[in-house]
Amino acid sequence: MFRIVLHRIRGRLGLALLSLLSVALAVGLAVSVPIFAQAVNRAILEEELAKLSGEIERSPLGIRAYYLPRSDAPFTSEQALASLVYMQGIYERNTELPVVQQQVAISSAALLLKTAQPGPYGAAGAFLANATVGFLSDIDEHIVIVDGAPWAEPSPLDALHVWVHEGFATEAGLHSGETFVLQPIALPATITVRIAGIWSPLDPQEPYWPSSPNSTLRNLLLVTPDEYAALVEPQLGTMPTASVHWALDLDRERFVPEWAGRYVDGFKRAQVEVLQMLPEAKVDAAALPVFEAYLERLRPLTLLLFGFSVPIIGFVLYFSALVSGIAADSERQVTAVMISRGASTEQVFLLALIEGGVYLMVGTPLGIAVGLGLARAMGYTTSFLRFGAMSPLTVSLAGLNGWLIALTLAISLLARVLPGLARGGQSVIAHAREVGRQLRPPFWQRFYLDFAMVLPTYYLLRQLTLAGSISIGKWQSSGDVFADPVVFLVPAMFVLTCALLAARIVPLLLRLFDRVFSGILPVTPALTVQQLGRRGGEYTSAMLLIVTMMAIGVFVASMAVSLDAWLGDRIGYRIGADISFRVDEGPTGLSAGAAATAESSPVEELEPSRWLAPLEDLTAIPGIVGATWTGKYRANMLVDPSKLDRGWFMAVDRQTLTSAVRWRSDYATEPLGALMNRLALRPNGVLVSERYLQRTSLRVGDPLKAYVSTDGSNSVELNLTIVGVYRLFPTIYEDQEAPTEGAPSLRRGELPLDTIIGNLDYLMSMGGGVATYDVWLRADPSADPLALRRAISEVTPYTANYLDVWTLTSQEIARKERLGVYGVLTSGFVASLLLAAMGLLIQHRRSLEDRLWRFAALRAMGLGRGQVLATVQLEYLAVLGMGLLAGAGIGIAAARIFVPFFRVTTSDGALPLPPLSPRLDTTSIWVMAIAFAGVQIVMQSGLLRRALRSELFQVLRMGARE
Repeated sequence: MFRIVLHRIRGRLGLALLSLLSVALAVGLAVSVPIFAQAVNRAILEEELAKLSGEIERSPLGIRAYYLPRSDAPFTSEQALASLVYMQGIYERNTELPVVQQQVAISSAALLLKTAQPGPYGAAGAFLANATVGFLSDIDEHIVIVDGAPWAEPSPLDALHVWVHEGFATEAGLHSGETFVLQPIALPATITVRIAGIWSPLDPQEPYWPSSPNSTLRNLLLVTPDEYAALVEPQLGTMPTASVHWALDLDRERFVPEWAGRYVDGFKRAQVEVLQMLPEAKVDAAALPVFEAYLERLRPLTLLLFGFSVPIIGFVLYFSALVSGIAADSERQVTAVMISRGASTEQVFLLALIEGGVYLMVGTPLGIAVGLGLARAMGYTTSFLRFGAMSPLTVSLAGLNGWLIALTLAISLLARVLPGLARGGQSVIAHAREVGRQLRPPFWQRFYLDFAMVLPTYYLLRQLTLAGSISIGKWQSSGDVFADPVVFLVPAMFVLTCALLAARIVPLLLRLFDRVFSGILPVTPALTVQQLGRRGGEYTSAMLLIVTMMAIGVFVASMAVSLDAWLGDRIGYRIGADISFRVDEGPTGLSAGAAATAESSPVEELEPSRWLAPLEDLTAIPGIVGATWTGKYRANMLVDPSKLDRGWFMAVDRQTLTSAVRWRSDYATEPLGALMNRLALRPNGVLVSERYLQRTSLRVGDPLKAYVSTDGSNSVELNLTIVGVYRLFPTIYEDQEAPTEGAPSLRRGELPLDTIIGNLDYLMSMGGGVATYDVWLRADPSADPLALRRAISEVTPYTANYLDVWTLTSQEIARKERLGVYGVLTSGFVASLLLAAMGLLIQHRRSLEDRLWRFAALRAMGLGRGQVLATVQLEYLAVLGMGLLAGAGIGIAAARIFVPFFRVTTSDGALPLPPLSPRLDTTSIWVMAIAFAGVQIVMQSGLLRRALRSELFQVLRMGARE
């Protein structure tokens, strides 16, 4: 049987290679998601471990344990050293990482340092300072003896050798060779000590030190571990040690980020064992919270990316099933011959099973390799079908999901075996009879699956339209495109439903077209129309492939370009311009205009250009094309005589605002220039939001009194007039918390703060100036951000809250979720494109082989080779054109309907401003259509010319027919 399978594969090598490639692509796409999620989390973990190492200034895989013994439970230095060995074994056994560095630090309780005899320090027994005695293991490698005897010189019989910190010796006036007495505070016993030497740390910042050697260890008198146990502990009574510190550093070279779960379990088990030994000890594994955060991210990110890839993987598996079905159908005649010659159905099934198993055995490792490549390529994705220079991700097989691979292989195998099994019992006569009949519709047409999908698709679409999200029972989606893959399933269902309906309707239209026009057309197009109208069902699978592939590409490309444009809109709305910063230096005498609040009082008119940063100097900077002043100040608006509403007064310079602000036409019903003209007509005029007018029932032209604080303490009364209305205005977030520093933010339970927009010069004249203000700049997109910031700091040195679109955009683009979503969509579309192309090639090859008798008959009736070639070419071009056109139409419809729901929420779940405006990526649509059509035309032409070069009249003589 295996030899027969190998012979069949060699006989159809091209078909076998295409089938093998379809398996590899399906497996590759399925495994790339968990591998990429693992790689992303690995990168985040390594970044956080590096950050943690910088913060704690030691190895992030270090373990620190602290123990403060009690007097009723003495703890000796010998026990401390034995505990260190025990802890090393605990952590090596539980984490499977060797300990590369260990340390124990012991100190006694506070002792009184006194003089041993009369001298320059005073009478015998005079108090000098508080000190402790202790040791640190392997300290000789980390200190330098600046005076006195070398480290670890044995003590004489009359005194204990101690080494004193250089700073402590200088402070107390101690010298090498001097003898003193140490006395425990609550005990009469004394310890005679001699200063053997003075030490200093080689590197105070070295990770070796448990704490700062120049502060915490400053008054520690160092001794060797052996002499501490022999000479110090016996004099300390029930407190032989007062503080014990253990340090273990695990081998970072053998650390594997993918085993974070094992490390978390190991750290926790080890901590339990340590606390069983020392119940009152404190154990600190600095990396444990980082590992736990890694594990908490890993599953949601994998589910997020897999959720986005489910529709794509579904389409890929469906394409794979179509490819396998077409391949199996192309072997129907061979199978019928085998049945007629005595082969049983079980043998035919076994042959198909073995052949499918061969494809899976060869295709699975290839698919895993493809998955690794796709996962690596996803890391460079900046948008749909767009790549950029990003930090390379380290991908590994640790992210493989065996169940997912098994499911993909099972579906591929079933798709390969079932079509052959369904027709496995047909003889040559039964096969010929079926070929001569009308084609049997596919299962989804026979069971009206396309019509059944219309209702749930409409239901989910209506939910999105009414609520902005999907709710099923008590569950509701968030609507965030980068956090909720469910919102992507609705357009996927819409595309699939429309594609199925198109694949059903197009053959009916072709049949109608055949009846109307086939009799009046010339021979070549008439034959094409007849073939499409009478045997159009042959192209159902091909039509479905083309329509689905094109619709997915158009929709995802439009979604990506809309989200990318919205990213720029959101950042521009947050900043107000390309660059913004706050100037904290303003004119003095801010209360000068406070007394002139009444309309009849004279007011000194202040010109902003005389008091604020000169805009001419800013626009003179190369790359700056526009500049303006703005300011946002706390205000209280008098809505009625008994109520003051807290809010904000945004002051703008009407003459220069339009040169710098990032404005969109849907922010107001009037152009920005018209709104600025309204402010110019009334110096005390203000613009208010539509929501404010609805809430207060005020109208344009009504007066409005406000109390504005320009310096944070004093307020100036302003008699204002409403002159215009805006819907949205850059940097104004009335209904939610603003993301900018210093912008208004809401506390829980607080009502939204209204913002009125007025003239900056009027506010300065009435208030005597402003204490702080903002500068907005518009820059050339090609300008260097760093050079601009340096030049701006030279013109206005006193700035704060500097923001620019380039920095914020790069931060947003670097979001791992964004990279993952676009990477999955891009790789999925490319895989779908390849499978669609392969499916069409297999379909057309089978069609050509089945129609050789028809070609021979046409040649026998007098048609030339060129006419036959033109007939088939027109037929394929019609199918290709109709499929691309229908797919583009479905994709455009899906983009216009669903893209507005593909939003990115803020950290508190709110939708950021401004709203998303859908756009069509017409360039990508044309490129996809032309590229796909061009490749298909070239490859189909080659297949057709090869088929027509065969001996057609020999085919006619042999009796092969459709």
